[in-house]
Amino acid sequence: MRFVAHSILAAWVSNRHWMAWNLMLAAVPALLAHVLFRPGRRPTKGWWFGLVLFALFLPNAPYVISDLIHLPGNLATAPTRSSVLLGFLPSYATYILVGVLSYAYCLHRLRRWLVARPLDPGWVALEIAIDLAASVGVLIGRVGRLNSWDAFVHPRATIWTSLTAVSRPTALMAIVVFAGLLFVGCRALSGIAWMGRAAAEAWARPGGRLA
Repeated sequence: MRFVAHSILAAWVSNRHWMAWNLMLAAVPALLAHVLFRPGRRPTKGWWFGLVLFALFLPNAPYVISDLIHLPGNLATAPTRSSVLLGFLPSYATYILVGVLSYAYCLHRLRRWLVARPLDPGWVALEIAIDLAASVGVLIGRVGRLNSWDAFVHPRATIWTSLTAVSRPTALMAIVVFAGLLFVGCRALSGIAWMGRAAAEAWARPGGRLA
């Protein structure tokens, strides 16, 4: 029993360094979205610079999904079945969920900010465009091994590496499939959040259990 418990704990902490680093990067666009897209916030020069940073760091949130490529290796070396079921699988699920929630939060803040603006573009089309752009960023990060700040530190190398990554034969399919996953995932999270709010409001009404 002690060996099983140790193997489960070891599974949770085995990837802690790179998972913690990637989750920190995934939190950056959420923090920027919280500041940039406050209700009533008007664009300024600093705001536009922040928007550029937001666009560059946004792919870090869904990038965590691509880290599933590490999971087969972890499962192959897992010492016990319990370490798989109670260690690696839950840790990856939690890791990915946090990244996707960060991405969904960014879209939520942007949508609320746009709704309050005089010009309100069609959200579905804009969401799809953002999903596609984020998927391109994930591909460039995964294949080209680029970081968000490389656009400032090594601009020429970033452009060349990015073009090489997206010109691969399977790049277009990967981008479309990944964008589709993002769209469906964020829609599902939005639906769950909406049902949760509706249930809470129903319980809080007169005659409800919270009344």
